[in-house]
Order: sequence, then structure tokens, then C-alpha cells
Amino acid sequence: VELGARYLLPETAVGLAILSTKSDEDARKTLDKLKKKARSPGRGFDVAAVLAKTAKARRAGYAAAYNVNIEGAGGVAVPLPARDRATYVLCV
Repeated sequence: VELGARYLLPETAVGLAILSTKSDEDARKTLDKLKKKARSPGRGFDVAAVLAKTAKARRAGYAAAYNVNIEGAGGVAVPLPARDRATYVLCV
């Protein structure tokens, strides 16, 4: 991963884990906003497909993403319980 590299939220295990902590309605709103802000048409994503991955992550308690941005690399992320309104995620 290059220093300063940026990836869209739904392209990462961390992003999917964050989305899994939201209701489907709130996750869809977040994804719709991201889709509108995408700077490159090639960087688009299918909202329904991301919501399906988010639901899977919610059921499993973790999210995984492999070979999405970098061939041969991936991550597993777990949302952690928080006492404040922040969302915390641990990713390896």
C-alpha cells in the first residue's frame, strides 16, 4: 500500500465493518452520498451489492475484503463496542 493511498469505504474490510454497524437505511444513505462524490466514473460501486456484503458482515460479526484494491492483499475487520457515539474497528 502506498503512503497516502485512498480507497472508497465500500472497497475495504474496515469500510464494510463500519457500514455493518449502521441500519440498512443509514448505510444506504451513506453509500448514496459516497456514490455522488465519486470523482472518477471507474470508481463507482453497486449499492445493492455493498449492502449485501454489509448484511453478511453484520451477521458474521466481521467483514473481510481480499484482492479488491491490491492483488494478493486483504483484511479482516471487526467493529468494536464503543461507549460513545464513535465507531471503532480493529483490522488485520
